[in-house]
Amino acid sequence: MENAPKQESDTYKMPFRVGEFIVEPALNLLRKDEESIALVPKVMELLLCLAEASPDPVSQEVLFERVWPDQVVSDSSLYQAVAQLRKSFGDTGKQKRYIERISGKGYRLIKTVETIKRDYSVSQRNKHNQIAPSKYKAQRNWIIGVLLSIAIGLVYWRSNFPLLTNEAVSEKPSISAKKLLDIEQIDSLALINLELEQIVTGQIDIDQIDNKQSSTLLAFNDILLTQLGSIQNLKVVSVHKDNTKADVKAWLTGRVVSENNQVRVYLRLERADNREVVWAKIFTGNSDRLFELQDQITQDLLSLFNKKQASETFSQQSIAPQVFDQYLLARHLWEKRKADKLIQAKLILESLRDKQQLFPLAAVALCETYHFLFLYSDWELETVNKQCAPLLDLALEKSPGLGQALAAKGLLLSSLGQREKAREHFDRAVRFAPNYALGYLWYGNLLRDLGQYQKALSMSKKAYELSPMSPVVNRSLAYSHLNLRQVKEAKYFYDRALALETDYIHRAIGDLDFFPLTLERASAFITWAKNNPRVFQRQSVYRLNLAQVWLALGEISKAEQIVAEFETNGLNPQFTLYVKATLQIQRGEFESAAETFRKRLMLEIENERVFVPYVQALDWAGKPEQAYTQYVEWFPYLNNPSVEVDQNNLYQLMLFIVLKQKVKPQWNWQELAHRVDQKLAQSEYPQNLQVLEWLVFRGDFERAKASALEVMGRGWLPDTNAEPFAYYRMLNVFEKSELGESKFYELLRKNREYATGELE
Repeated sequence: MENAPKQESDTYKMPFRVGEFIVEPALNLLRKDEESIALVPKVMELLLCLAEASPDPVSQEVLFERVWPDQVVSDSSLYQAVAQLRKSFGDTGKQKRYIERISGKGYRLIKTVETIKRDYSVSQRNKHNQIAPSKYKAQRNWIIGVLLSIAIGLVYWRSNFPLLTNEAVSEKPSISAKKLLDIEQIDSLALINLELEQIVTGQIDIDQIDNKQSSTLLAFNDILLTQLGSIQNLKVVSVHKDNTKADVKAWLTGRVVSENNQVRVYLRLERADNREVVWAKIFTGNSDRLFELQDQITQDLLSLFNKKQASETFSQQSIAPQVFDQYLLARHLWEKRKADKLIQAKLILESLRDKQQLFPLAAVALCETYHFLFLYSDWELETVNKQCAPLLDLALEKSPGLGQALAAKGLLLSSLGQREKAREHFDRAVRFAPNYALGYLWYGNLLRDLGQYQKALSMSKKAYELSPMSPVVNRSLAYSHLNLRQVKEAKYFYDRALALETDYIHRAIGDLDFFPLTLERASAFITWAKNNPRVFQRQSVYRLNLAQVWLALGEISKAEQIVAEFETNGLNPQFTLYVKATLQIQRGEFESAAETFRKRLMLEIENERVFVPYVQALDWAGKPEQAYTQYVEWFPYLNNPSVEVDQNNLYQLMLFIVLKQKVKPQWNWQELAHRVDQKLAQSEYPQNLQVLEWLVFRGDFERAKASALEVMGRGWLPDTNAEPFAYYRMLNVFEKSELGESKFYELLRKNREYATGELE
């Protein structure tokens, strides 16, 4: 393209000089002596574009393409951006000194662009790749001088940091009272993971670069998130990239620069709507005094937002610098979610424990490490609880209001079956640590166990708002939607979790929950079970899932053996009763299944997912009147003739209409059924058992037959995990749609033989 700028590179991402000014692209800053001028991102992009092409002009077309990609803007947008850039350079006279317009060619920088060379730079952004060091030292002294200038300017920045709006500003802007008020009104922000840049001056062997220090600096994200998370009335969302969607009013971005034993933290606060820089600052400190550096940052941010912390996290505690560094390193390893990294984190934190150097948040970190070893390794839950109990008692004794410790104690109590005490701890945890995503996640899991699915969903959503890039949080939200039969939403967040954690070790079991059971998934699960016997010893509940897969494959005796084992050991009584009932259904013992479901209902009386199979069993046992009475008592609103049909009650209404039509045939059900049809049509008739049965009930046999054959062709198996009566309901569809039971048996036999053949 004509007069296009040079190929974009890292050259102009680093500081460079234009005339009397030093340009800091990472901070959107111009610096001249002790004066600092903030540029809005679009204006900085304009400057970078001109700098890359310098001394050649850049056409308006190229500038539009580069500065406003995929946007349609008027010429005035470019004129305004150029005017702002000229104003920032002080280029307001008739004779232009920095930017000139070349007729028919566009704009160009008049002043020479000079790169600021460094002897060696190791960029560790994102993947933290290292490159060989440079052997040149020519600019070292000049760099030191620049650093001293920055330090001198810190005091000036604190009280007079410039701001820019879309309007032109004065040559010496300052923070106005209105802008201070705007910052104080920020009640939500997204913290983008800080980039890490390591600079080593002089000749040095690459192996001498301190990777341990790099890891501790990377953990600065976690520390900053923890500190911000305890600020009252401020929602803090953790995201990895600035293109992540987040419902916030501001973005907090920056980078951490390590040069020998010096650390600089660049922070910038931007408005979310237009990415206007409203505050920026550089914090400096020694690499061996990171605790003091993070405390300085925290206090400045508290002052900036004019807010207080709900509870103490690090400040006012006596923490030795080396202890804090070890904590940072352990947190960095913990974030990896890999068994070997978790073991390293465990050893670091246990060393602090043995030396009696664990401060409260480090004690919580050790407990969280044990918990992740349960999730991602082969630790027993009993071992986790035994190790965590004294750690959390210690943390809460020293810091009774530490939300992270309260949440971890709630998780411990929940796993021990002490649910009411767990709820009390979770209630306090979300009050004292309002931005701690794991607290909401664990609370949501407890509420799901209690059958309070709507409240569980609310907690899971809160965890997701705070940590949308966490695979654990996404899975929890997926299960919360699944419990409410919101299948589309459940699959969406489960898929997100898999995308964020492609090597999730328990995927075979997760797929059974979120996708229909097919011959491929059955084969994959049984193969996984054979290859991971240790997982099945540690997570005994997975054997009940295995029993369900055997039932789907027609291996009734194998399922019976597992159910008998669980009835003997007394583990997982609710799930054991469910699988036992599905086994009874498979044998055609519908009355026995109804009684088993009733016993299960007594254990979880408020659980809708437990209640509906009981009603279905009564109907299949030839007791539709009792089934209908129980169903209406549970869902009285369904009896309202003007009940609104939506995605949440669609399947409830299908069962209600079928039951009521059986016991009250004179009832006029056609109008309500028609509204159900309309809602289904909007959903493009999902191919599941409920819809297939409904099509048969409505006499739409052709569509029912076509859908049933298509489902069977995709490897359908009777999935008792999703539907206890799956076998008989699909058989009923084949019989009533005139496909015939022989066709059903033929297709099911082929699918089962294929699946078992794959295993052999």
